[in-house]
Amino acid sequence: MSKRFLLFSLSCFALGCIKNDKDYVEPTQAMFWISQNLGCGPIAVTINGVTHTITNTYPELPDCGATNTATFDLTPGVYSYKASCSSQSWEGNITVIKEACTSLELKKK
Repeated sequence: MSKRFLLFSLSCFALGCIKNDKDYVEPTQAMFWISQNLGCGPIAVTINGVTHTITNTYPELPDCGATNTATFDLTPGVYSYKASCSSQSWEGNITVIKEACTSLELKKK
């Protein structure tokens, strides 16, 4: 009887530790970032009248929504963006895909 109980307990523990990936949904986001200091201070990025600021660099692509990036929660679609710092500006379009993080690195011109 105790072997059955132990086997049952271990089975419940093991099954309880399995993560159901279907429960997790990747957020639909656009993230702007920089890999090097562009020498122009914080970079303000605007989409649909909402502005977020890039304040630091990452040596490689950061996780979506990382601190110091400009990350926007959006519905899928094509969005125009404008970004600027003290001496540079960028503008263009970014395509946001459902349940994905679309990233765009701003580079020195």
